[in-house]
Amino acid sequence: MESGWTFLWREKLKIGLPGEGGFVCLFVHGIPFRYVPFHYPVLTASRKTSIRSREQLDDARHLIEQFGFEPVHFLRPSNSFPLAACMESCFHFGDTLLFFNTLPFPRLQLSAHEWG
Repeated sequence: MESGWTFLWREKLKIGLPGEGGFVCLFVHGIPFRYVPFHYPVLTASRKTSIRSREQLDDARHLIEQFGFEPVHFLRPSNSFPLAACMESCFHFGDTLLFFNTLPFPRLQLSAHEWG
């Protein structure tokens, strides 16, 4: 992904308003750290189907039918979905968070706070 990655190390995270010396995160992706070497520098949605739940398989199939491919999922904080809640949700998918200032096109809005 050309937009660059920012890894989250919980102890070193500094988030704030741009004028306060922090950074504004627009898209967040949770991933288990053990997968980072396999997905760097390009994130893909491909995963072995044997480790996916039935719900994940159904969701993937639906997205492929709807869009023609399965996008990588990102969450985007907003006024109604604060960054802390966004991060907490992403930590359910892995122990490492990747932050992106932007996503390349094609960019799909999958739900109110979910992008791909």
